Amino acid sequence: MIFTANCALFPIYLFAIWFIVFLVVFLVRIAKNHRLLTQLQTISSTNTNRELELLKNQLMEEYRIRRPIQIQYCALLSTPIISNIVYTIIFLLQTKLSEQYTEFVLCHELIHCRRNDIFYKYLLLFIKSFYWFNPLLFLFARIFHERREISCDKSLLDGHSRKDQFEYAKRIAGFAGYTKPELMAGFYCAHTTERRIAAIATMCSGSRSHRKKTKVFTSATFFLLFVILILMTANCKVLRIALGKWMEIIHITML
Repeated sequence: MIFTANCALFPIYLFAIWFIVFLVVFLVRIAKNHRLLTQLQTISSTNTNRELELLKNQLMEEYRIRRPIQIQYCALLSTPIISNIVYTIIFLLQTKLSEQYTEFVLCHELIHCRRNDIFYKYLLLFIKSFYWFNPLLFLFARIFHERREISCDKSLLDGHSRKDQFEYAKRIAGFAGYTKPELMAGFYCAHTTERRIAAIATMCSGSRSHRKKTKVFTSATFFLLFVILILMTANCKVLRIALGKWMEIIHITML
């Protein structure tokens, strides 16, 4: 009987281990990114360039972005990034950039804002922490972020000349080797520079409807892959038993 009781409690121990690891991983990552964001805000300076502010407002109107967005300069950054969901901050490099390239950078960041990429990063962080034992989700998250960057590039360069596309690709090549915090979106995503440049190089003059169909197909494919991965993980028998036992204990305790 003792052996039977131990077997019944074993899934509960597994559930406790899973929950503790999930909580620690999620809270540590949130705290780490919050601390880094606070440090960046401390050493950054607010934008005082009126022309850049007018350009930002014009682009926000074009992209129909209503929430407040602030531009700050940070000398220690090697790549532009954005952070925060509600009150968004765009961190730009302190170095002097050409007018056209500055507009490219700002457009890229605002496209991230319009698509709520920071929200999806938080959501994926939660899911990765929740399913910390499933390596396929980590691979999916990396591919997803990479595709978001490439999608932003294509949306930005749509309609521009090959010369502009070449100059843009040459600029982002300079960010190779740099990484950024997990909960921040920006101009560069680690380990994707080559793929982004290759995607820009293969941009063709196909019709807009064809590119739209391709984008919809790609998004649908990644969404279905994500759902399949979740269902595969949710089908874990041990986890289901552990959750059932835990709920049963809670129900008995409340009676």
